[in-house]
Amino acid sequence: MAYASGVSMQQLRYCPKCGRNEDDGADFCPACGTKLVVNTERLCSRCSVKVTVGAQISDDQIVRCVNCEQEVREGLHRFRKVFLSCCADGVLNRKKWEILKKRTLQEKIDRKEALAYVRGDAIHFLERTLAFAAADGIITAEEEQFILDLRRILDIPKPLAKPILDRLAYQKQLTDIRAGNLPKLRADRDLGLLPGERCHLDVPATYHRVGSKSLTLIPGRLVATNRKLRFYLSDRVIEVEWTEVNDVQRRSQGIYLELNTKTGNGQYDVKDPVLVEAIIDTLVRIARRQQLLPEEVDSKLDAEIKKEVWERDRGKCVKCGSNSYLHFSEIVPSSRGMMPSITNLHLICAKCQAL
Repeated sequence: MAYASGVSMQQLRYCPKCGRNEDDGADFCPACGTKLVVNTERLCSRCSVKVTVGAQISDDQIVRCVNCEQEVREGLHRFRKVFLSCCADGVLNRKKWEILKKRTLQEKIDRKEALAYVRGDAIHFLERTLAFAAADGIITAEEEQFILDLRRILDIPKPLAKPILDRLAYQKQLTDIRAGNLPKLRADRDLGLLPGERCHLDVPATYHRVGSKSLTLIPGRLVATNRKLRFYLSDRVIEVEWTEVNDVQRRSQGIYLELNTKTGNGQYDVKDPVLVEAIIDTLVRIARRQQLLPEEVDSKLDAEIKKEVWERDRGKCVKCGSNSYLHFSEIVPSSRGMMPSITNLHLICAKCQAL
């Protein structure tokens, strides 16, 4: 911060550890031995009273006298209460934002400092907004832009918002896939694809071959193209026509394929079951000329349902109690005939959902 013009400067030295002031002839604190630093007399940025800078200078170089520092701290605390009240229903609209801006003026506090004070709450609110938007498996362009604008308005630095922004990008990728915009991969020559075949999925997978008395785990490579689904083993390739896939279900460690044929039917462990399920399900729908719909929830979840589920589960994962990276998850899948409802939805974090 620049010094105020016309203010006399008195060069002193003080101990940053114990706060003792010493004359400029000393280099180390006689009490604790800490190296002394220059102490400059400045004006309080709030009331213009001269203040000796020491313990009163904040990390962002704002200089305040003791009285003003106390008033600002109390004002920030009251601002946080108003912020939490405005965000309680999951909506932060223009009217509420005006209320927050008015509060900063009433408390005579800097808006950026106020937002920095509630940063943890703001991050949780941004996570909650994304969870609401992604609850139906679809992120619209309007929802995506709203979340990006909200991050900017709440002044959340990109490094802190990165996990949320990464998850937003991931959810948007799933939305595009379910709309038929499949990823296009460069296929290895080793796959031996036919002319005109386009590769949309190529991931390591472990197949569960169930015998009468034993379970054998077989490592391989799961590849999905516009023509077929293939599982590459060390000595052979299992090929499945898309019309032979009756159902694909996401499991804790992978996906379960229900096929018309016995060969290849069963559980496949993969690193990202959500992505693999979305790609395979979309390719099956395309092959059957069906309308593309999200597999998890076939219609938009009502905002009131989401709000009541959130309040009932207290904004925490029902399994581990975490309040980060939450999803609205169905207890009984809609594919079994259950409609989205308060009793059939609960909150679960990304970590527990992957277990």
